[in-house]
Amino acid sequence: MVDLTLDEDKTEKIKCMNCNTEIIKYYHEEYKGYRGKCLICKIDFPLD
Repeated sequence: MVDLTLDEDKTEKIKCMNCNTEIIKYYHEEYKGYRGKCLICKIDFPLD
């Protein structure tokens, strides 16, 4: 399971290219890096 906890101190305001909603930034243990997710479009992508 992936933890979608926001890192409030390091959160950048990134907008979804599809719906212009703010992207959630989270750390993915298996990927060993930060990822972004749009909760509206369900798009998930690497940020590193």
